[in-house]
Amino acid sequence: MAVLAVFSLAVGAAPSAMAADPVITFSVSGASNFGVYLCPWSGSTYTCGDPLTPTASAVSVPMADLTAGGKYAIGVKKSGYWDQWWHQSGFSTVKPTSTGSGEYVSAGASSIALGTATMKRKYQLSGSVTADANTRLGGIEVGIYANLSAVAAGTPLTGLTTSGDGTDKDLGTYDIDIPYSAPGTFVVGLKDPSAAYAQATETVSLAAAATSRDFTMRVNDHMITVGGTVVLGDAATPSGVSVDAFVWNTDSTWAPAASEESIVDGSYQLSIPEGRTFTLRFSKVGYRTVWLGGSYPGSPTDTNSRVANSLTSIDLVTLPEWTSAFMSVAGQNEDACNPTKGGMTLAAGGDLNQAVMNLGFEISFWGKKGSNLVVTDRGIAFLANDKDSSFNRTEIPDLGTWSGAPVLAPLWFDGDLSGAVADSVTYGAADGVACIRWNDVGHYSADDSAPNTFQLIITSRSGAAGRSAGDFDLTFNYDQVQWDASGTARVGYTAGDRTRGHYWVNPGVAGAIVDGGSSPLIASSLGSSTPGRYVFEVHNALVAAGPPTITGTPIVGATLTGHASTWSPTPDSLSYQWKLDGQPVSTASSYKVPSKSEGKPITLTVTAQKTGLTTVTSTVSAGTVLRVFSSQPTPKLSGTVKVGSTLTAKPGTWSPAATLSYQWFRGSSAISGATKSKYKVQLADVGQKLSARVTASKAGYLGVTKASAATKTVPKVTMKASTPKITGTTKVGSTLGVSSGSWTSGVTFSYQWYRSGKAINGATGSTYLLTIADKGKTLTVKVTGVRAGYTTAAKTSKSSKRIT
Repeated sequence: MAVLAVFSLAVGAAPSAMAADPVITFSVSGASNFGVYLCPWSGSTYTCGDPLTPTASAVSVPMADLTAGGKYAIGVKKSGYWDQWWHQSGFSTVKPTSTGSGEYVSAGASSIALGTATMKRKYQLSGSVTADANTRLGGIEVGIYANLSAVAAGTPLTGLTTSGDGTDKDLGTYDIDIPYSAPGTFVVGLKDPSAAYAQATETVSLAAAATSRDFTMRVNDHMITVGGTVVLGDAATPSGVSVDAFVWNTDSTWAPAASEESIVDGSYQLSIPEGRTFTLRFSKVGYRTVWLGGSYPGSPTDTNSRVANSLTSIDLVTLPEWTSAFMSVAGQNEDACNPTKGGMTLAAGGDLNQAVMNLGFEISFWGKKGSNLVVTDRGIAFLANDKDSSFNRTEIPDLGTWSGAPVLAPLWFDGDLSGAVADSVTYGAADGVACIRWNDVGHYSADDSAPNTFQLIITSRSGAAGRSAGDFDLTFNYDQVQWDASGTARVGYTAGDRTRGHYWVNPGVAGAIVDGGSSPLIASSLGSSTPGRYVFEVHNALVAAGPPTITGTPIVGATLTGHASTWSPTPDSLSYQWKLDGQPVSTASSYKVPSKSEGKPITLTVTAQKTGLTTVTSTVSAGTVLRVFSSQPTPKLSGTVKVGSTLTAKPGTWSPAATLSYQWFRGSSAISGATKSKYKVQLADVGQKLSARVTASKAGYLGVTKASAATKTVPKVTMKASTPKITGTTKVGSTLGVSSGSWTSGVTFSYQWYRSGKAINGATGSTYLLTIADKGKTLTVKVTGVRAGYTTAAKTSKSSKRIT
């Protein structure tokens, strides 16, 4: 009842103070004559007392009537309606249970607007549950769920109810609240705790009105219901999608188990023998076939299969239209491999289909040179002048140990162009760019259920800045990878000489590189920020990632250290040459600056060498040797260390004369904008020590920064305070107030009321309602003022008249 007592108008408070009081406001729609509950946190729960009963839809509660700093759950209730509780995300039917962020309103010094609580009348879904023979069934759990996944998880929207057993209500009948979110589509789930009848579900459309619906359950035949929803990529009506179930047999093969078609809303249900591992295939003419987990499964995994142990909900499945996946992720529209713009199409008909393509430029794979590539339907091209039947192999080799013609392998797999889908390989070259595109290519034998679309682009870099003759760039673009030859596919390139650095092999493991795998090619990248794109530079001469660098300051007596950049490929040797004023002085990696070298420039040249490649040099400057200031005084501070006073940083005399700049510090943090020699102490400085740093600069000299000693800690400002006065009628039932008097502006007040010198428990507001316990006693009130940067002050009023 103490909570209820504070929700009265602030009787006795000055009108101007009441006008300035912060408030909690919100509105209620959809109902009148409701109750508002403001429930304080008790340490373990929100405890609600009697409600407020506003007469209007707009609700306003003075913040001053709440316990300062208290945490409150705020709710609206009315019999026959859904409760509404405030959360930061909006009002909902769920009452807060913790003091987590966004779960409560904190009583403070600022007004809070909570929005609108929309009240909705409760309606019920009712009916009966019968067996196949129309026998009414008691004890059946009935729930309304958001979807099949919620049924499987056992999380109903409105809580479970049990059909009657003939004692509490008519046998087999039930009634359950329709969810607050109605109207909408929901799933009704029915479960027999004894398992005599099979679990059942039915999708229903429920309006915000009383609704009747009867349900039927069948005897449990140990078949598990599997269900879900399928949609079509072009948003067409998703009916007529074939959903085929396959179970995993002891001979490690998938066997057909059940087939159904989706209905008009895309939903489907099948029955699978209990305990069997199964997968699903979704197909429809004009759309890509999709398997559970993405593509045709090999052995069962958590991704591509499920075990039928209970009602099983399958995630939403989308069937894309049967159109080329090209350019859906990383593919680039190069005219060179577009048949409508001069590109060619690889003829299909043999077991291994090949064609020779002239690049129009020469490439060098670290000495292996050529201008012709042989294009294949196996996801590779190799550097040769003629076709090679030896690439028609059943086992795909390791690129790192391959010895032979250089191979470019965006996806070396058992590609096959003999399927029914319009798969193809197109290729061509023009203007220093060659391109090969594998479009929806299936795998052996004539299997198009897991198509693959990817691209190889070769760009000549001969003559480009930093590149040598025969240099080129490789680009692998992936739009769709659904088959990796049962984990044996290879991705990468090789010069075929087994030399480290002359090959790259994708580190993916079996099953990982396909779409939906743990490391899909379409999601990763290399040398590019575009997902699905991998760019490689082939250099035939040493190339540095950047110029060498020098650490150390160029002043007399200091040691400078040279650091060579990263080179590709790794050089056999690196050499160094330091020069002072253009003259060679040292061949070590480090150099100590000698005396009498002020004003002279220093450079470092690094030379990289590797057998068979051109020697490359790179030079970097350390700048000129700097002079130092002969006099570098430490600045001193003057002035009174208190808020409002001005401190001065005295820099002393520098020699030679220098340009000086200033920066004041509060503790170890620079004060924004405090860059003059003088600084006015701010309220924010209270409790901190102040210091100043002076930086001297002059052309040809080493810049120096000197820091002053820190001041003493900036003291707090004394707070102005007045003795408070009690206002109001000293009679039981009346409310006393307090006039604080004149205090420092911006002060936050707290209160404690006393009865004959003893603190009254809970009486910590600016007003106090006199009770029978106060009769014959005198009251005082202590007002405490707090403000950051100021001393805390507390003042106690004179005693009131005795309470009558």
